Amino acid sequence: MIRQIAKANAILLLQYAAAALVPLLLVPHIVRSIGVAVYGELAVALAWAGFGGLVTQYAFPLTGSQRLAAGADPAQVLVQAVATKALLLVAVLPPLALVGLLHAPAGAAGSGTWLVLLAVPAGAALNAAWFLQYHGRFLGVALTSIVGTCGALLLGGWGVGGAAPGDVLAAAAALSFGGLYVGAATLIAALRLAGVHRPTSGSPRVLQALREDWPLFASQLVSALYTVSGPIVVDQIAGAHAAGRYSAVERVISALAAACQLTYVAAWPRLAGCFAADRPAYSHLLKQVMATYVAGTTLIALAVWLGRDPLFAFLFGSAAAEVRPGALLAWGLAWLVAGIAGPALTGYLTLSGRKAQVMTLNLGVLATCALLGIPSVLAFGPAGWMAALVGSQLVVLAAAIYHWRRRDGPGERV
Repeated sequence: MIRQIAKANAILLLQYAAAALVPLLLVPHIVRSIGVAVYGELAVALAWAGFGGLVTQYAFPLTGSQRLAAGADPAQVLVQAVATKALLLVAVLPPLALVGLLHAPAGAAGSGTWLVLLAVPAGAALNAAWFLQYHGRFLGVALTSIVGTCGALLLGGWGVGGAAPGDVLAAAAALSFGGLYVGAATLIAALRLAGVHRPTSGSPRVLQALREDWPLFASQLVSALYTVSGPIVVDQIAGAHAAGRYSAVERVISALAAACQLTYVAAWPRLAGCFAADRPAYSHLLKQVMATYVAGTTLIALAVWLGRDPLFAFLFGSAAAEVRPGALLAWGLAWLVAGIAGPALTGYLTLSGRKAQVMTLNLGVLATCALLGIPSVLAFGPAGWMAALVGSQLVVLAAAIYHWRRRDGPGERV
């Protein structure tokens, strides 16, 4: 089992190493070309589109694997997910159109905003990588992601060279392309793997999925209110320039976090299986995954902090001295190290049939982040929201310790 996870983790490392080129190479290139403020407008659009993508994904990356592990028919699970996500995409487009009408700026930045608002949720609705990964198709998903990343880099590298209207539109297209391509490609591959030729489903199955997965999805939506909404909050309080600074650093931190969480992503199908069949093996494997994450992120955080000056020059170019993102990066690295507690605890509560508790947890985190974040942004700028994210993780850590100590008690045995 460990060898299988290590193999899957190596493939995922290749996939995320390629995907990390977008925030590590493409985003800095876009920021330096079109300017921090214009990029800030696109970053706010990406945040709104991220909410749309979250809605269309619903909770299938977690609950889909759980249903497959429980022995459900793969074709039925996939068809149910496709039909439900199609309905959610139709439902989410009107609110996003309203966001575009109210917040899209004039000119090319406005057109780029509309492109992002439509393309990102569509890509999330199509994405079926979870189905392929459950069936061991990690390499196929990785290659698809690499192709999508190369397409985004080509669009950004060739199309963005300044701050002209065409450059801004090319930047929006580059930031949206990868998700849309990967979504379409993984859905086609998943339908072929499951032997589904006409992905249709009756409304009772769609409504069943919506009801069953609602507690977990609602908790994810609440979580997004403090993780995804950072550029939106910063933009409303401190302006597009501050939102651009926040997003540029946050994208780097998120890329590092995604890479460091590869072990957990690769182990998730095995964790789901072990939880049902061998609870001690689940606890042992979870401890190994978390220890690997904490050790890896601590070393990465130290290395990034020591090389912060070249990083700032690379991210912001000649504007680095004006931006002064030192505090923002420091809090972001702290958030990186603390990032495994949430997914690990959410996964445990999901597998143990207590999805409603995930909502309670995330509500506590959201309240903490809002209480700390809004006044912190007013006082310290974009670094204040990142600091609030770190402070809110104390709620997750306390809950994780509580459940871990009680894992063998009668209230924890499910």
